[in-house]
Amino acid sequence: MSTGSGSSPGSLKFGPDGNLWVALFYGQAIKRYNGTTGADLGTTISVPWPAGIAFGPDGNLYATERYVNMGGTVQRYNGTSGASMGAFAVPSGVQTELGLQWFPTTVTPPPACTFSESPTSVATVPASGGSRTFTVSASPSGCSGGSWTASVSNSTWMGVSPASGTAAASVTAAFAQNPSTIPRSGTITIAGQSVTITQAGATQLTCTFSVTPTSVATIAAAGGSTTFTVKCQPERVQRRVMDGVGEQFDLDGRITGERTTAASVTATYLANTSTSSRSGTITIAGQSITVNQAGASLSRQQTYSSAPCQRQHV
Repeated sequence: MSTGSGSSPGSLKFGPDGNLWVALFYGQAIKRYNGTTGADLGTTISVPWPAGIAFGPDGNLYATERYVNMGGTVQRYNGTSGASMGAFAVPSGVQTELGLQWFPTTVTPPPACTFSESPTSVATVPASGGSRTFTVSASPSGCSGGSWTASVSNSTWMGVSPASGTAAASVTAAFAQNPSTIPRSGTITIAGQSVTITQAGATQLTCTFSVTPTSVATIAAAGGSTTFTVKCQPERVQRRVMDGVGEQFDLDGRITGERTTAASVTATYLANTSTSSRSGTITIAGQSITVNQAGASLSRQQTYSSAPCQRQHV
């Protein structure tokens, strides 16, 4: 295979088509030859002082020009036809004397993330409710991709936010008030790990009783009755509340400023046959009330004569 007298062949590369491409430095051209027979295939690319050639991963031909305004360029050509595709790079102030070489690079994608959460256990949640914060971590370092979710076993009194993610994050779990005196439990699952949540029961309410009225007018001698009202504090009433995670439910609330009727007590008084008044005590729910009753009045008065008796004789 002859490249011609004085052409000074330099860099050469086999192309994707299996043919041989040769940079002719003094010939100021790049020529293509049959990769098997060496026959000239008639493809000639005019390149000023080609110093080196290489085929890129895109299948195109790249060539360095050594002397162009004492700077040099890297030109790109179609890897099949040899048609110019323009300058690829212009190294400022650098003579491109060296040949080109593409080094294949294997890019290893980062590993997928594996997620975990902490803590794996929490203290008992008080009956009044509250919140807990969990941390979602991603491993190994520099990982990419993957996802996690967060859920609860009973959304009527538990909730989590956010409910999913694709990176490390903080998850807040909120718990509503427990209106029952019985403790309850549920499960929060974050990044595939389950955490058992226990919530204490509400404190059993104990009534403080009061009695009204606390005094009564004097009872007539003929007798009568008085009705007393026994009330309990605190009162339990139904009300709607927000549980802190977007759900509503009914519970027994506690309003300590009001009292509810627990019972009515009727006191009955017999007639006082004596002309003297009398008094006694009624004790209801530990509270004593003094009761006074008037004495009976005289309906008539007997008068006796103090004159001595005289006997008459007939």
